[in-house]
Amino acid sequence: MHPVKNGGITQARASLQAIFDNIPAALYLRDRQDNLVMINRWGAEFLGRGPEEMIGQPMARFREAQNSEGVRLADEQIARTGEPETHEFTYHLPVGDRIGLMTFFPVTDGKGEVNQIGGMLIDVTELHVARGESQAARASLQAFFDHVPEGIFINRLGDGITDQVVEFANDFAGKPYGLTAAQLIGTHTQDLQHDIGIRAALAAMDGEIRRTRQPAHREVLNPATGRHEGHSRFPILNAGGELTHIGGIILDIDDRVRAMRQLDEVRASCNRFMIACPPSFTSASWTALL
Repeated sequence: MHPVKNGGITQARASLQAIFDNIPAALYLRDRQDNLVMINRWGAEFLGRGPEEMIGQPMARFREAQNSEGVRLADEQIARTGEPETHEFTYHLPVGDRIGLMTFFPVTDGKGEVNQIGGMLIDVTELHVARGESQAARASLQAFFDHVPEGIFINRLGDGITDQVVEFANDFAGKPYGLTAAQLIGTHTQDLQHDIGIRAALAAMDGEIRRTRQPAHREVLNPATGRHEGHSRFPILNAGGELTHIGGIILDIDDRVRAMRQLDEVRASCNRFMIACPPSFTSASWTALL
């Protein structure tokens, strides 16, 4: 007898059993006849059962019919390749529908033959709900931005100042290029047909943002549309403080620019008139003219 060695084995088994029972995932083993050899407490509770009533029973008794085909295919694949298989299943439980990510893996005997199949199931229901909510929020945000009559975009930065990829954009941002938002997303900005003057202005803005980590603004005339645009670009940093993206807003300021020019012309005309007026020209003279 080796009491120390046996004691160590006993302790190891106890530790392993504690991990097996308390890990927040369903773990089980079944033989090639699909009979359950062992299952942890979390797995049994997930199925609304107790471990004792499940051990030795055919797993098919606890498996939902719509999942049986997926399990059969996974077993056949494991028998052929000896490699794990991962599938996603929906479980209709008394507490409500749950989504589980199940990984099946082979357990071999001393000859390397697969004699048991293990399973580990992680409940990913909340992840699916969060993903669905995120997608819905993104869709709502996209719908909102698509109706904003200004171009809005976010570009992911590459290695060079001008190496950027469009990650988010609304339809108005793609309009000057004849592209929809969906077509614009994923495009390298170098491939967009910018006027050379606009390209230089945008490169200067991005260089300024990289240096200062502050927003930059420019007014440019777009030859493609013949209209004045106001470009505002701003830095987007990651959690580590690194500049990873540049966002931007493109405003159509043509009406404002033209209005300001007309106002300047009126002011200049008034100034020329006042300079040309004789010194004796008074408000009374102006009234008489009226």
